[in-house]
Amino acid sequence: LNKEQIANLTKEDSSVDISSSMPKELEKLKAFTKSKNYKVYAVSNDGGIVLETSKNEYYKINLIGIENSKDSTLLKEKMEKDLLNKNVNIEFDNSKLDKNKAYAYVYLSDELYNTQLLKEGCATLRVERKNVDKLDILLEAETEARRASIGIWKA
Repeated sequence: LNKEQIANLTKEDSSVDISSSMPKELEKLKAFTKSKNYKVYAVSNDGGIVLETSKNEYYKINLIGIENSKDSTLLKEKMEKDLLNKNVNIEFDNSKLDKNKAYAYVYLSDELYNTQLLKEGCATLRVERKNVDKLDILLEAETEARRASIGIWKA
């Protein structure tokens, strides 16, 4: 991808057809298997990340269970601070693609980053029909933030 296409990947209304452009190494990754390390090249406005693969390909992944509905600035700034130019592992659930978007769990230093965003009140829980393996821990993380009135849950 060129810089313009990468810039399009970071926009919320990305019109890039990612289902036909998934790098082979991600396409071959089995569900519930952590990937090797990928560098986070960019963070999108909608809370997704752009990964750089080993073959200098770029691919946008959205985080399972993360909804960016209340304060997009908080979520994007947090993700840029935590993830930009760092190595992460991803893990797919039952379904890699939903409505032409790729969804995965993201691990930073072996910690499930999706739950960290919810615990810190940076996002709301997005319940997905197909990807529910870690739904209980995601829900618990959001509930913890709500009870503590932190982040987007401040009174």
